[in-house]
Parts: sequence; C-alpha cells; structure tokens
Amino acid sequence: MSRLHARRKSAVSARASTRSTAILRGTHNADALAAGRELVEIAAKRPSLGVWQVLSGKGGSGKTEMLVHLACAAHQRGEMNVAVIDFGTSRTVVAPQQAPFSSIAEADLVLIDNAHCAPAATGKNSWWEDIEQQLRKSACVLVAVTPGPHAAAHDPWRRQPTAWRETEIGSFDCGFRRSLIGELDRRQQAERGGIRMTDGTMGRLAEELWGNGWQLADGVDACRSYANVMERQPRSKEIDEIAANVAGPKRREGPSLGAIEVAVTRACDQELQSAPSNREAGLEETTRDLHLYLTKAITGQPLEAVGRQFALGRRAAMQASRSIERKLHNHPAMRRSVEAKLAEFRTEQLAR
Repeated sequence: MSRLHARRKSAVSARASTRSTAILRGTHNADALAAGRELVEIAAKRPSLGVWQVLSGKGGSGKTEMLVHLACAAHQRGEMNVAVIDFGTSRTVVAPQQAPFSSIAEADLVLIDNAHCAPAATGKNSWWEDIEQQLRKSACVLVAVTPGPHAAAHDPWRRQPTAWRETEIGSFDCGFRRSLIGELDRRQQAERGGIRMTDGTMGRLAEELWGNGWQLADGVDACRSYANVMERQPRSKEIDEIAANVAGPKRREGPSLGAIEVAVTRACDQELQSAPSNREAGLEETTRDLHLYLTKAITGQPLEAVGRQFALGRRAAMQASRSIERKLHNHPAMRRSVEAKLAEFRTEQLAR
C-alpha cells in the first residue's frame, strides 16, 4: 500500500469515526430527541466536520413531528442556516426550498424527511451522492426514514455503516397539533362572538395539517405562522395564511384534494389497520394508490397523467389503479367511505 493511499484511508476512517461518535445513540424517544437537540447545537457551532444522523421508525411514529420540532428549535436558536427537504410519502414529491430556509450548499443543518422515497422521487439511486457533493464539510444532517421492504437496500447508511449513527423512534408527538388546533378554535370562537364552530372547520384544518399529504416544509412554515399569530394580536387574515401555507394548491404538485382526501384516507386507514396483510409498507402503498384513485376520479385526468404526479410510469399507474380497485372491492367499509366522499365532493362542485 502506497503512503498516499494509506494517508487517504486514514483520513476517511477519521472522518467516519468523528461522525459516528459525536452523537448520542439509543433506542428510546428521549435518546432520539436528545440526539436531535445535540445535533442542532453542534450545527450552530459550525464544527470542522459535521455529524450525520439517521432517525428510523415505522410510519406514523412521529418522525416528521420530531423533524418539525427540531427545525423550529433551530430557527428559534438562530445563528444558522437550515435546509429542509421532504421526498414525500404518497405523492413522492420533493418539496421546494422555501424562505427563510437556505439552499443545501449554504446550510449548517440539513433535515431530510421520507428518505426511503428518495429514489422514486428523484428517479435515481444516487440521490445521496448528489446531495453530499453540495454539502459543506461542517454541515450536520438528520435523515428520517421508514425501514422495511419498501426502504431501499441502497440507502447510503447501509453501505457506509461506520459513517452514520442510527437512532430508532417508537412514538413521538411534539404537541404542535393539539396546541395549534386549540388556538385556532379559540380564536375562531372569539371572532364569532363565542359561538363554537359546528361545521368542523377546525377539525378539517387539523386533518389537512396532519394528514398523509402533509409535508415537512409545510409543517415548519405552519409552525412559524403559528408563532407569529401567538406573538401578535389575532387577525383572521393570519389564520387564513396558516391554512394557505399548508393546504394551498400552489404548495403542491397536482390537485389539492384537501379535507375530502384526508377524511377518506383516515377512514380507510382505520379499516386497513385491522387487516394483517396491510402493515407499514402495505398501508403506505395503499394510501398512495388511494390518492391516485381519488385524483383521477375527481379531476377526470387520464391515468397516465395522474401517475406522473405520483412518480409512476404508465404500467405502475395501471397496477396501482387495479390494486386499489381490488381493495375497494374486498373492503366494503372502505368502498362506502370513498363513494360517500366522492358524492359529497361532486354535490359541492354542483352547488358552486
């Protein structure tokens, strides 16, 4: 082995060792949250060599909530640039970079959600190399991923086990959902003379905030809007801005189906969770297929065009459509929920 090769190998080992030992490790939520907070502090100090951390947990365990919690903590702490990337869930869409979040090249802290969807969202398995080339050496990275058969064997932390530290999460809730809903409901009551909303507006906004189409960047923006509402006098315009930040059609690719889509998905999730054949990966795939089915039914677009919105080719879109049709046939409660909501949507459209 040449001296130059030995020197390079030593440098790579040192870099991997620094990254793997500079963060807490553990299997409990307290450890995961402590590791995330420590990562924020490390990023703020701009170390000579950044730390990479993987946050793994099954779907619905609260990985996105924890990333939102840490993004807001970083924003409140200040003195750092934060980049937020969401590779999506059912939509598999890369969320655009939004101010005040910087580009990856300028970021001290990079938060990546739904990394297991990255190959489908980007169309290539080398997505991490593309990101790594743009990172500062001092950048700290936290990647949230759902393990399972749909998670890739080509995940970078599988190939480079010494360069990453993986922390598992059981269940986490930063309390944002409850506090936001309560605050919005209270302010709506105040504006309406103390009369509580009976049409479920707050509940629908809640589900839109926390539904399957909810994105990390949207959540961070919503948290910031919520903080602004809390700091100033209540104005209905600011409440509208919160809803627009999260549910606005300009923020997402394809049509925003809003509360109807989320309500259907929620009802179907309850039905599917009782079926042993639909766990984690199966449930997420079914939810994606359901979104595709609803998008086609409501918009009337060709299946191939709808499939492109979900990063699916023509054959994959046809398979997804047939799969959800079979599930609707085999799950009467699910089928009734879908039919009822579609009828409700069309009635509203005619009324307009």
